[in-house]
Amino acid sequence: MNDTEAAKVLATLKAAYPNTYRDMKPADAKAAVNLWARMFKDYPYETIDGAVMGFIANDKK
Repeated sequence: MNDTEAAKVLATLKAAYPNTYRDMKPADAKAAVNLWARMFKDYPYETIDGAVMGFIANDKK
């Protein structure tokens, strides 16, 4: 997964959990994107996107 794909994942999370990301500053978003891209660099975007979507679909909060 690269930075562009990590930004897509973050956008999905922000849409699903707007209150969690409500006060996120641009620098914080950039740091999160960089972290996700580094953590999941060896995984295809489709794998991470599927995992995030599965998490959201099964979240009981």
